[in-house]
Amino acid sequence: MASAVGMSQLLVGRALAGLGVGLSSCVTNMYIAELSPAAVRGQLGAWAPMMGQLGILMAFAVPSAFAPLGESALRAMLGLVAVPAGTVLALRGRLPETPAWLVAEGRSEDALAALRRLFPNVSERALHAEVRALVEGDRASAGSTEGFCSFVWKHARALRAGVALNVLQQVTGVNVILYFGPEVLTLAGFTDTQAVMCLAATNAGLIAVVYCFSVVIDAWGRRFVAIVGSLGTMMGLAILAVGFFSRAQGWHIHAGVWSLFGIFWFRAVYAFSLAPLPYIMTVELLPQEVRAIGAGLSWTINWTCNVLVCQTFPMLQAALTVPLGADMAASVLFVGYFVCTAAALCVVFAVLPETAGARLGAVKA
Repeated sequence: MASAVGMSQLLVGRALAGLGVGLSSCVTNMYIAELSPAAVRGQLGAWAPMMGQLGILMAFAVPSAFAPLGESALRAMLGLVAVPAGTVLALRGRLPETPAWLVAEGRSEDALAALRRLFPNVSERALHAEVRALVEGDRASAGSTEGFCSFVWKHARALRAGVALNVLQQVTGVNVILYFGPEVLTLAGFTDTQAVMCLAATNAGLIAVVYCFSVVIDAWGRRFVAIVGSLGTMMGLAILAVGFFSRAQGWHIHAGVWSLFGIFWFRAVYAFSLAPLPYIMTVELLPQEVRAIGAGLSWTINWTCNVLVCQTFPMLQAALTVPLGADMAASVLFVGYFVCTAAALCVVFAVLPETAGARLGAVKA
């Protein structure tokens, strides 16, 4: 992307980068889950989305840092993407294979060696007991190689729970607020500079919010946090809808403040619940032999919903602005996300089991 000489090359670079991001979003969370002890799996799994929040915060600062480069700034920013990817490649030798995968491949001794490397202070007796438990779990699912259709049929309940949680994460419209946040605040009456500064400050606070999530998620339980977080997210959407409705009615007093508060409340509650939960729970819902394909399917649906929501927002806004006006159009759209979130929450409430503290593969969805 940094060396693009035309639109075609830039699009190819973006597509390749997107494939890499999509793959890493799946593999990273599976890797963390398979390495983590059950008692702290939620806490460790929360570090991936917390680093994501840190990356978003850095993205607000990068344009200012590269501004002195003038016309070369965009190329430099696009090339900067290679730094974290290159760092992972350089450190790949320090990343052991997960014991669960090694056992599934019939490499129990390698699994024991990986456990020794990961947990040097744990007794040999405990490490051998963990390997035996992994072997027993693998034997229970031995010979379960199955086609896609039989996989979907056999694990339908777990897939419904995983897919429902991933759909719920996206139909809240979170990425509309993330991608179009400055435009939303500008529409609410803020200047461009004020909008960017408000969103940067919000993202800084969200890092602390996700950290708080990591501290309590294993004690509070996933299901409780998912349900309460969804209700809180709906409250944020309602505040946004009311804020824009008040502007549309000419009630300009504090309308911008309500919109800003709605975004902050939405992002804070979302970061504490729906942002990290799908990446933790999707892996927990499926047994070892089908974890990769099940998680891949769930996260593919997640990214598909992301694309649909974000592509339709500007089109729907433009279409509704003509008959309703910009403020009322925004209010209607946030009401729509409220309704979609409520519908998805009903499904999640019906199908989502509790996974906190359970061994991977032991959850009965």
